[in-house]
Amino acid sequence: MLRAFLAFILINITMLAVHAAPVRFYGYAPEYKGMAIEMNKYADFITHELLPVCVLDVDSVGNFDVTTDVEDVTYAFADLGALRAYIYVEPEKEYELVLPPFTPRADVDRLNPYFQPELVEMGIAQTTSRLNEALRNFYVYADSLYNANALRIVKQRNRRLADKVIAACDSVARLQQCDDKYFNDFVRYQQARIFTLARLKAPQKVAEKYFLHDSVAFNHEAYWQTLDLVYNNFLSMTLKGKASAKVRDVLSQPAPHFADLSAAISADSSFLNAPQLREMLIVKGIYDAYYSGSLSPMATDTLLFSAVAEATTEPAQIAANNILVRLNRMRVGTMAPDFTLYDFDGVERKLSDFRGLFVYLSFQHSKNFASQKDFPALQVINKKYERLMYVVNIFTDENVDEAKALVARGKYNWLPLSYTNDQAVVLRYGITHEPSYFLIDPEGRLALSPAPAPTEERLVTAVAQQMQKYKTEKMRRNPPKIRDIYEMVREVRNR
Repeated sequence: MLRAFLAFILINITMLAVHAAPVRFYGYAPEYKGMAIEMNKYADFITHELLPVCVLDVDSVGNFDVTTDVEDVTYAFADLGALRAYIYVEPEKEYELVLPPFTPRADVDRLNPYFQPELVEMGIAQTTSRLNEALRNFYVYADSLYNANALRIVKQRNRRLADKVIAACDSVARLQQCDDKYFNDFVRYQQARIFTLARLKAPQKVAEKYFLHDSVAFNHEAYWQTLDLVYNNFLSMTLKGKASAKVRDVLSQPAPHFADLSAAISADSSFLNAPQLREMLIVKGIYDAYYSGSLSPMATDTLLFSAVAEATTEPAQIAANNILVRLNRMRVGTMAPDFTLYDFDGVERKLSDFRGLFVYLSFQHSKNFASQKDFPALQVINKKYERLMYVVNIFTDENVDEAKALVARGKYNWLPLSYTNDQAVVLRYGITHEPSYFLIDPEGRLALSPAPAPTEERLVTAVAQQMQKYKTEKMRRNPPKIRDIYEMVREVRNR
């Protein structure tokens, strides 16, 4: 029953309106000419799901100029081969960007799910903001202080040393002369990280000073770094605290509810008057408990599903929804992640364009040996099912020209798309190797995830079974109207 409602809740959750303001990126990057560079941000700092900010379309000369909207200061980044270039973006500002030299990702790392690109600061030649400069100057000093003293502070529980480091950070922050709320919060939570090191056995004091009386900084990375340090595995923490009996009672229920869990944790008076923090910590705790194996998938789904409906604060609703989407993605019966990509003729294609027929979707790379073996078989499948199914192939080549040349040489007439303007599509589909295949039904739901490769004999049988299953289900939901003899007589008389 829960699964039946999940699709509804994921699609129909309503969020409060936010006021966005324009921001402009422009520059000259001849090394990237012809590329579409996607700028992303995190949907939240729990799941780290990616959301697009904009696409820098670099023309044939190397120029790019794009204006987009952001709601508040945003940590944005672009994956450029083996590098991830980041920038803090402010609304109503302009940035002349200087992209770093392109460093291609090695083939062995390109779809390695554990690969971490090297983090570099995005170059800024000119801007109407000095936030990035102030953050960089402060962080370089603060991080070096942290690294030099962290071990000693922890081992000795040396609060005096921690206070000295915090004071030094404060002096450096004042030198930046940046009276910006994001910057001030960044400084505050970097100092909180140091404060916490000396009080790892007394998290309540950290919470009282930095969290219990503040609103949740939902989109601030420094806030979440310290929050993770203080409240790691929050549900496990509650089982050792004042509310342990009530929390244990809720979690032992066959279908635990978010509101009941929140009420139980409120028995700890420190969280009674901090509903936003309490609800966000519960959502984060559910996520941590699921991945640690201490919370079953069914209990996780039930708690998150009820959080979307029962949480009283919007950030907790958003985070719960994002986690639900992440955990239920790519399960058979769920909606396939949408995309908007371009085919090799430059025509925009959306997954929703293919509604009405099945879609055999694959992710390939033109230089991948297994993919090269499958391409002719895709041609056979495309011909066999040309009236019943679209055969769509997403190429993950950074150089689209090589993929275009391969398709032209093979005279393939299945539909090739390029992922360059939405590279996060490989993350939404959880692609860890190539080739990867999926079968999507005419309503956009995953019918086979993953699906057999075109060279596997079982593919034809599997596709036939899914088509028959879909037809049967459709007839069950919309049975044909059967006319009786009396209705036919009435029709004859009325002619």
